[in-house]
Amino acid sequence: MPQTRRGAKDKPVNLLTMLAAAGLLFAGSGVLLAATPVSDLAPVARQGDDDEEEVDLLTAEDINLIQVYEIDMDTEPRVLIDRDVLQEFLDDPAFAGREGMPSGRNEHREFLRLEGWQQLELFFRMRARDYYGSVRVREEPDTMRAWQRLNGRYINQYFLRTFANKPLGPDIELRYQGRPISEIPLIGPGRNGDAIAYTNFYILSQMTANGIPFIDRDHPEESILVQWGLPREDAKFRAPDIDGWRAQFRGMDDEDPRREELLAWVNSIVAVNQGSQYGVEFLPTLLREDDE
Repeated sequence: MPQTRRGAKDKPVNLLTMLAAAGLLFAGSGVLLAATPVSDLAPVARQGDDDEEEVDLLTAEDINLIQVYEIDMDTEPRVLIDRDVLQEFLDDPAFAGREGMPSGRNEHREFLRLEGWQQLELFFRMRARDYYGSVRVREEPDTMRAWQRLNGRYINQYFLRTFANKPLGPDIELRYQGRPISEIPLIGPGRNGDAIAYTNFYILSQMTANGIPFIDRDHPEESILVQWGLPREDAKFRAPDIDGWRAQFRGMDDEDPRREELLAWVNSIVAVNQGSQYGVEFLPTLLREDDE
């Protein structure tokens, strides 16, 4: 499915504003995490103790690319694009003559003087996806800062412990990018926490259960992440019947700050239509092992 950004008439609401308005900014055990540089992250990290098995993680370049797609342009984000990349973009015949594309020496000079986020805005308007990976994001988007917290609390403490890396029964058909998969291959806490959080986000963004997205941007309340945390009698898509399951949220008709925080986050995701791969190619460890 083609990747598209929301237009000016459908701008995403700033997540921090949404959570503050809902009284959720300081909900749970801590506040939203501050931006964390990821330039030094390694593509592979080890979970827990030194004798545990290594797992595959997104690279720093993958993480930066997800951040590019998740940028909210209303925040005038701090990004950096090298001049030689900008010049290559201006000279690229694929964009020559398009409406809004700078032409001539003076317009080129003006474009090169713009702020990085303004230059990135033109990349987006031109759908210049081949250039997104050359954009260096200098501050983590709100959506991904919020996810860091959700991964640390909801995913690690509930979803991963309850559902991940175990058979869910014959009634649950799991797929990753349309490919059958036997288990939910989430990654538990480890030293490379930022890379783990982004990898878990990417895995969940690519997964469905019985055709229902784990993160459903079009219908957030129907996301498996939400549905499997509801009491079974209140869920449209009931949680699997497995040992250790318990409801994490109250029913949809009851006030529940934790559920509303998760829904606010799904609503805040900026960049792409359901099913997008963010320009990233990644197979979880479980699928890599299946190929061997």
